[in-house]
Formats: sequence, structure tokens, C-alpha cells
Amino acid sequence: MGDAPPPVHISSTRGRRLGVVAFGTVWSAVLVALSRIRLARGFHPLEWLVAAAVFCTLLALYYRSVRMAVVADADGLLIRNTFWTRRLGWADVEGFEGDEPDRRFDSWGIHAVRRGGREVALEAASRSNLLRRNAEVVGGYLEELRAWLPPR
Repeated sequence: MGDAPPPVHISSTRGRRLGVVAFGTVWSAVLVALSRIRLARGFHPLEWLVAAAVFCTLLALYYRSVRMAVVADADGLLIRNTFWTRRLGWADVEGFEGDEPDRRFDSWGIHAVRRGGREVALEAASRSNLLRRNAEVVGGYLEELRAWLPPR
């Protein structure tokens, strides 16, 4: 790849991150309120353990949701989705395909197509169908990502 294109960094939208923060804040407030009620009556040690496990799970989901990203650079394609992170070398990526909104998913999205035809969703690149310009945003992401594909 003689002249490499500039690195591409796509992260989840500010609205999605704010939604995750709001969700986490509401559930944290609910847990605190419930624990204060139970504190007045006395806690069983197992209840503390369950409350801590729920809180840690919500904190981990919050962290992973806010950190979703897609990075395309000379090392390959880094895909950081909600539940997993994967690094693909450019030799393993056959192309990128866009998804238009339909009845199942009401958003524009991008999939990386791996050799052998398996598709990998790029969650950070998905955009809501509520704003018409999001189709153009996702189209721009597709162009930037496709610039990194090796020539055939």
C-alpha cells in the first residue's frame, strides 16, 4: 500500500453515549434507593454480594458501550463492539457493505466482509434513520474504510 490513506476512527454517536449515561444513572439511582430502604431493615450478606454484582455488571456494560469504535490503519481493522473487540488484518478483510434501514433494524449500518463471506457488524458506525443526513454519514464512512482495502 504505497501511499496509505489517513487513519479512520469512528466512534459511537454522542446521543448514544448520553443515552447510556442516562440509563446507567437511572439504574444506579434505583440501586442506591433500594439499598437505602434495605439498609434500614438490615442487609443479608448475600444481598450485598448481589447488589455489588449488578452494579459491576452495569458499570462494565456502560464502559464497553461508551468505548465502541472502529479504527482502520496500517495495522488492520480494529472493531470494538459492545461485547467484544477484534483486530482483523487487511488480508482477512474482503470488503465493506452498508445496510439500509428495514423493518428489523431502523438504522444505517456497516459490515466488514471477511474472506469466506462471514460478516462482522461495526456497531460504532451505525446511525439512526431518524436523521436523513445519517445515510450520507454512513456513506462517507464506507468510502473512508474502502480506501484501506488492498488493491485486487
